[in-house]
Amino acid sequence: MPLSWRERVLGLRRTWRALLQAALTSERRLAELEPRVEAGFRETLQAAAASARRLEALEQRIEAGLREIQSRLDSFEQGNSVILGTATETQREARRNAIQTDDSLRDLLDLILGRARVPQLDLQLRATRRVANDSPDHYAPRGTMNDNTRHLRFVRRCERYFPEVRHLDVGCAGGGLVWDFAIRGHLSVGIEGSDFSLQNCRAEWRTIPDRLFTADITQPFELHDREGRRVSFNVITAWELFEHIPTDLVGPTIQNIAANLTADGMIVCSVATFVDKDESTGIVYHQTVKERAWWVDAFASHGLVPVEALFEVEDFVRGSGNPRASDWNVRSNPEMGFHLVLRHAGDDKMSERGAQPQPPRLAMR
Repeated sequence: MPLSWRERVLGLRRTWRALLQAALTSERRLAELEPRVEAGFRETLQAAAASARRLEALEQRIEAGLREIQSRLDSFEQGNSVILGTATETQREARRNAIQTDDSLRDLLDLILGRARVPQLDLQLRATRRVANDSPDHYAPRGTMNDNTRHLRFVRRCERYFPEVRHLDVGCAGGGLVWDFAIRGHLSVGIEGSDFSLQNCRAEWRTIPDRLFTADITQPFELHDREGRRVSFNVITAWELFEHIPTDLVGPTIQNIAANLTADGMIVCSVATFVDKDESTGIVYHQTVKERAWWVDAFASHGLVPVEALFEVEDFVRGSGNPRASDWNVRSNPEMGFHLVLRHAGDDKMSERGAQPQPPRLAMR
């Protein structure tokens, strides 16, 4: 039997009430769940933030550890380089000492056998100033205190151009090169700006004191023989000297040196082009650091021009890989310096083609 409309209405009302009750129950449950969800989210966010902070701290520790490892590796490499560099320098120093010992023994043997003779000279130096008191190389000596470079190969090369060499070494330090020329029988003298080697009877200053003098070459100087005649030189050497001169005194120094050069003579020099400063004292030893073109112009202004093809690099005393010297080599480090061979402008007598080996002769007896 079909439901009456009243029964239908009551059924719908009961259904609506049930749905409403269910909705209210769900709302209460949602209201109860929402704080728990929010708390869960907050805990999750807090945990994530904490994890991020821990990861960041871990990353920083890892980076610090890597930096420490790199620092220790760098220190190890530096220490290793220092050790290797010290060992290499020690080997070079040992080799130089061995060569010096051999040179001395052979000099002695030549003198004993009578194959070499070093005549005593009677020369007088006339100089405006006897010591370069204003030079760092005098009041903080270094080169003059340590250097005594020899190179017989250079002497023999010069003998190809002059049957009788008259040699002046400017900035001679210990006088080793003067000795090389002297033992071959040539007139050879050296001038040093500092009196350190003289006062301490160092190196050749105790062996050939009659051939070594002190003078400030930025001021005029000249040498005279026992009769009062001025002595000029056909070979003047200046190994790493000019860069030690203050720039405003380079011109006068060139002029003073050139005034002692014969008309057919030559100036042979090495010039360093790097800064040389003692960081512990602040003293600058290389006071004029210029490129080759600047120096060529400076010499040209005093009538001196470069001449090529007279010497090989290995002939030069300094800046050449000479095993008796402890300095740069122009072949492996051309940026560190250069060599110049200079003569008076207009002197065309000297040429490689006409050069013949000449026996040494006693320049003064």
